[in-house]
Amino acid sequence: MVFNASTEAVTQTVAGLAGREFALTPAQADGADAVVKATTWDAEAGTVTVPARTVAVLVDAQETPAEPGDPGEPGDDGDEGDDEVTLELSGSTVEQGGSVTVTVRGLHVGEQLAATLHSDPLVISGVPVADAQGVVRFAVHIPADFSVGLHTLVVTTDTRAPLRASLTVVAAGDLATTGMTFPWGFWVTIAVLLLLGGVITARRRRLAPGRSCSASCSDRHRFGATCAT
Repeated sequence: MVFNASTEAVTQTVAGLAGREFALTPAQADGADAVVKATTWDAEAGTVTVPARTVAVLVDAQETPAEPGDPGEPGDDGDEGDDEVTLELSGSTVEQGGSVTVTVRGLHVGEQLAATLHSDPLVISGVPVADAQGVVRFAVHIPADFSVGLHTLVVTTDTRAPLRASLTVVAAGDLATTGMTFPWGFWVTIAVLLLLGGVITARRRRLAPGRSCSASCSDRHRFGATCAT
């Protein structure tokens, strides 16, 4: 998915996807919106051009569905589309200069992934192949000058539909600052505890031992008042 909120057409280079064929989804390619149909993908250069104020959704044009009634032999690649593959992030927000861990489950052993953080874009290098459990974990390191805001991590393979997850990048130090903010319920609890403490202290003073009636009367006589017996 590519967003262009500007007033002019924008061309972005996605080096990690160069050599692969992408095209608009059938809904957009066959739809009535003539503007979005002007979206182009240059496979050789790995660049996508999106018209102004347009959201374009491109899919891997190399993916070919299996013929009806032909599920494929057990164990061959024709079964990959039936697997439930999940994409998880260790957090939905990360600071500039920080990192987030990505976990992909449900893959085939040895399956290779490619990952890109849009919309700058940032191609993630060093992504390992799936382990014996069909799991891949890798870290996305955010550059210190990476633009703040909402971004989309796109994970692709040669045979599956792209996986996407949203990631918000904030300025360095913002998470530490917001982490010191306590919920309102915390302050209500503190206020109630302080109020109860004050009531208990006042009652203890009223009932403190050694304060006799005679002493109270002496205090009143001192200030010119009478004391009833």
